[in-house]
Amino acid sequence: MTSAKKLLLLKTLLIVGFLAASSTCALADVTWDLTNVTFQGGTTVTGYFTTLGNTVTSFDIFLDLPNTKPIQAVTAVSSYLPGSVGFAFNSAFTEYINLVFTSPIKAGTTSVTLNRGTNGSVLCPTPGGTCYFLDGRGTLVEPPVPEPAAILLFGTACLIFVSLSRRKLSKTV
Repeated sequence: MTSAKKLLLLKTLLIVGFLAASSTCALADVTWDLTNVTFQGGTTVTGYFTTLGNTVTSFDIFLDLPNTKPIQAVTAVSSYLPGSVGFAFNSAFTEYINLVFTSPIKAGTTSVTLNRGTNGSVLCPTPGGTCYFLDGRGTLVEPPVPEPAAILLFGTACLIFVSLSRRKLSKTV
């Protein structure tokens, strides 16, 4: 096999490798942090949830009501993703929060604003009690996390490039 054919084969393998790595990165879990999420009456919601496609895979959401201890969510409802997501604070779903997004959440989006108003995010902290709407501009933030597969692939490509460059330089000298 000639060196030109070897180089063409190597370039093809690198391109296929990059495409394969980018497709696996797109299927990775995405963690969303809740920031500045405050409802009418001063109740705040903190924590995170992780999605894989249109499913919540894990979550740690806390409801901080004024003058009480924080309440932790026990169930996630992801059937309305990517447009909204709900969390229940008891098994009967009588205490819940529904977060409605101004745009669908998806991997690669750095932040998404929560929707306000009567068609927006709503919090119902007590069974049969008053429900509250979002007061302010709560956001979801996707923290930047480098993908291990992408880093490994990039490092491998760099090593191959350096190796080929050294061979080419040694042949010309």
